[in-house]
Amino acid sequence: MKKIFLILLMIANANAYANEMTANDLMSAASESINNSLQGTLTKKTVLAWESTFNNDGVEVKVLGRQDQNLMYQCDSENSQFVCEEEDSFFGQRTFENIPNLDSDFLMRGSQVAMSKFEKTMKRKGFDLSIVSSYKVWSLELDQGHGTKDNVWTRIDFELPQGKREIYVLCHVHGGDSKFTCHYSKFGEGEPSFQL
Repeated sequence: MKKIFLILLMIANANAYANEMTANDLMSAASESINNSLQGTLTKKTVLAWESTFNNDGVEVKVLGRQDQNLMYQCDSENSQFVCEEEDSFFGQRTFENIPNLDSDFLMRGSQVAMSKFEKTMKRKGFDLSIVSSYKVWSLELDQGHGTKDNVWTRIDFELPQGKREIYVLCHVHGGDSKFTCHYSKFGEGEPSFQL
């Protein structure tokens, strides 16, 4: 009886741990993976996109680089820090014609502003970032009527009681401004595919 209780307690703790993970963890794992890739084959200018997804073992991050320098990481939380190990390389399908000239820091800042916008929207609706299951970030150099071509797209996959949803957030800066302006969209332009 005591063994059954301990097993049930371990399962409950594992489920509680999994439920505690939020979009902030996805972003932390992505940041750690990108930093790891910058120490290896990629540079800030060659990181084109990334996708961060919860899986049974923690967080899986795929980083899409120029010239098929695509890397996959498995990230596990240790003492509230993510440790990410390179697992494999993969084939990433590029859907954009022009390779953007934005660096990984710009993409990361844009995606953070996008996630912050999403968090504020969800808080007004009574939800938090624990509803997020994955997010993807990429850039697209295309003037979409805002006078700038420096666009950062973020796709956020999440689950509400009504079912699974996805939303796109387009962020850009105007002129010499350093502050991002973000807009929601039902569709994302130039979204890359991450295929194994």
